[in-house]
Amino acid sequence: MIEAVVPVVMSGIEDAWKPIMANPQLAMRCEKPLEMKMLDVSDAADRKLFAGFLARYLVEFEKRKIASNATRLLELPGIPDMIQEVSEGVLGRACNLIKEALFLSVVDGRDEIDPGDLAVATERKFVSMGIIDYNPFTDGLPSVSPARRAA
Repeated sequence: MIEAVVPVVMSGIEDAWKPIMANPQLAMRCEKPLEMKMLDVSDAADRKLFAGFLARYLVEFEKRKIASNATRLLELPGIPDMIQEVSEGVLGRACNLIKEALFLSVVDGRDEIDPGDLAVATERKFVSMGIIDYNPFTDGLPSVSPARRAA
């Protein structure tokens, strides 16, 4: 840390700061915490930010030859909205959903992700864990989503 920049990003609970703040050398080198809140699915600016992130993420999947059709998911009616609905506006959750869908396609011997993979991934990683209580890939998007009802 003396001779070079060493970026460290921590994510977690408030107690994670205690060891850093107890060390004056580390404490003086830290930036203030940045709280990242869930993107609001009912807010147009947040939906735009989510869509931009999702597009860049899926472009990288294709560039790195991870999934040959990743960006085509953006062109399928409702798929980006369903991904945002499942993730409840949390970018990391969206990434986990897509990674699980990719895993399912690879296990099936394919290099393409299809909506069925997203549906199964939603059941396995979100519905079964109680993160959401329905699957928009099989049930469709509700006219007023649970995330929007809570707002």
